[in-house]
Amino acid sequence: ELRRIAPSGPYHLLGWCGGSQITTEMVRRLHAAGEEATFLLLDPALDTYERENMHEFVRRFERAEAAFAELAEAARSGDAQERVDELRQRAGDLLNGILDDGEVAPPEPGDDFWPGRIRVWRELLQTRLAYRHTPYEGRLHLLAGDDVAAGEHEVAEGVSFEDFTARWRELATGGLTVHRVGGNHLGV
Repeated sequence: ELRRIAPSGPYHLLGWCGGSQITTEMVRRLHAAGEEATFLLLDPALDTYERENMHEFVRRFERAEAAFAELAEAARSGDAQERVDELRQRAGDLLNGILDDGEVAPPEPGDDFWPGRIRVWRELLQTRLAYRHTPYEGRLHLLAGDDVAAGEHEVAEGVSFEDFTARWRELATGGLTVHRVGGNHLGV
């Protein structure tokens, strides 16, 4: 799609978080085709498939999707308010188990905000779990926010910043430049 719009480079591509695999693969393919591309990744996900907790996140998303579907069905079929309230609380608890942004109020029946987002997050995570990074011969500019550098965000959870950047250095065989960016993952 990119080459249909812009048939030749130079290209400047930025990937962020879970979308970094898509950008990584695009840049790798452009480079292999002889195109010039500036490659920047902001708080990129790396080697997700190796982390068991990511598989648990998929299961959490699946449980939340099922809870939202059950809530919608209960509301549609006219179940007792007590049952609907119980399902609202369950869906809210599952949602709060996924989010790390504080408490979210239990969803209302027919809520279309959260179910769509949960589905997209699950699909993105499943894509991340399936992707295997391969070496890229070009140069990578890695931008890292404070929580990634501290190993406190899921893209680097449980991995020291030194190991995180060392792994990217292995993959970016044309060189790696690390840029620390102040702020958390959503605020950089």
